[in-house]
Amino acid sequence: MKPYLRFSLFCAAFYSAFGVATPFLSVWLDYRGLTPSEIGLVFAVGMAAKVVFTLMAGQVADQVARKRDLIGLTLLLVIALMIALANSYSLGAILLLSAVATALQAAVVTVTDAVTLAAGRTHGLVYSQVRLWGSASFLVVALAMGPVLEATGPGPIIYTMAGLAVLGVIASRGLIDPPMEARPRPPGLRDMLMGFVVLLRTRSLRRLYLTAALLQNSHLFYYAFSSLHWQKMGLSKDQIGLLWAEGVVFEIILFAIVPRVSLLRRPVALLVVAGIAGIVRWCVLGATSDFTLLIFVQALHALTFGAAHLGAMQLLSECSPEGLSARAQGLYAALPMGIGSGLAYMLVGPLYGAFGGAGFYAMAGLSAAGMALAFGLRGRSDHAPQ
Repeated sequence: MKPYLRFSLFCAAFYSAFGVATPFLSVWLDYRGLTPSEIGLVFAVGMAAKVVFTLMAGQVADQVARKRDLIGLTLLLVIALMIALANSYSLGAILLLSAVATALQAAVVTVTDAVTLAAGRTHGLVYSQVRLWGSASFLVVALAMGPVLEATGPGPIIYTMAGLAVLGVIASRGLIDPPMEARPRPPGLRDMLMGFVVLLRTRSLRRLYLTAALLQNSHLFYYAFSSLHWQKMGLSKDQIGLLWAEGVVFEIILFAIVPRVSLLRRPVALLVVAGIAGIVRWCVLGATSDFTLLIFVQALHALTFGAAHLGAMQLLSECSPEGLSARAQGLYAALPMGIGSGLAYMLVGPLYGAFGGAGFYAMAGLSAAGMALAFGLRGRSDHAPQ
């Protein structure tokens, strides 16, 4: 089997579970009787655990030769945690099991990205062409779950996630382990900490991390409560699944057209556009649950998420000191996408409990702040984001 097919099959299998978790986990938590504040707390604890596990994952993976075994074993543990979660009813058990499962899945993403990028160097794989199949499988599963949940109710959501994770375990056997580089000695704790200190002293990176935190975390109210809000506003699960899937379709389209549009090859412009699109998108979602309007505004996911991600990745590459790019990526996962997301998730639960769908207006404020900060960033404009 060709390397491209091996890695594409794994991405499709692994990310399929996210097509259930991202749109519908909050629906299952509500079905279990959790309040909006408790649902926000579940997501926040998961983000906090993710910070620790993602920082550890890269260090562990660098010392393990058979990384596909590490991925497979981690996913087996995720499956066991999901089965236990499906049979849990207390808030404490749900918090613990969900947090560890979420963190381990994030660790798998970290290791898988490293393996895929290494395969790009040794086998000529293009990361974006492989990762595309993860987005495609998310789309298919999100669409399929609508009619399934209409028939079954929210009960099977966690079991479905566990079943799809089994596909990831099977597909992981086809991954190709990268060759291990000979090292005179593993890096000490002091060496690793000094690298992080250098990064945090880099002004452009600090501003980029804050900008990314504002733009990306403006999505968290949407991730945590949009499905629940739309369901309470009378939308069917079919319609909710379609709205989630539509956003991913336009995200894929953006990835395809970026190299062909000169404006979208400028990372600062991508971040500014993401902020403007966020203001529009979140204001509309706060004002209406009309399905026709939602269909139009969900296309902006390509800009609010996709443009922000591409712009941040390009600037991260440009602003990172030489020899510290991997740790800069780790800090990006740990700070704006880890600690920042955890803090934001702690706020969105009470926000939804107090204001319902009007909480989207607060997310528009985050997008506006991120857009303002993006204007102060500087990057080379002659390279397209990869």
